[in-house]
Amino acid sequence: VRILDRGKAIAARGYATRGALTFQITDRDETWTLSSRGAETTAKQTTKRPDVRLTESALASLLFGAQPLSHSIWLGDATC
Repeated sequence: VRILDRGKAIAARGYATRGALTFQITDRDETWTLSSRGAETTAKQTTKRPDVRLTESALASLLFGAQPLSHSIWLGDATC
């Protein structure tokens, strides 16, 4: 699966927890901050230091529920 509009896809997923996470998509050299405030979720590109680094394919797997982040880390597709 290839995600064309990453910001929209990330924000549209829905999250159970309030908070923020900054992550870098390593093969695109893009850094995003995901902010969830209950029903309102935003994803915006940023220059902040990432909390997590992951590949585009790992992001797609997470967004579509194919595998949890721990599996991407184990496979070498993500780091914290």
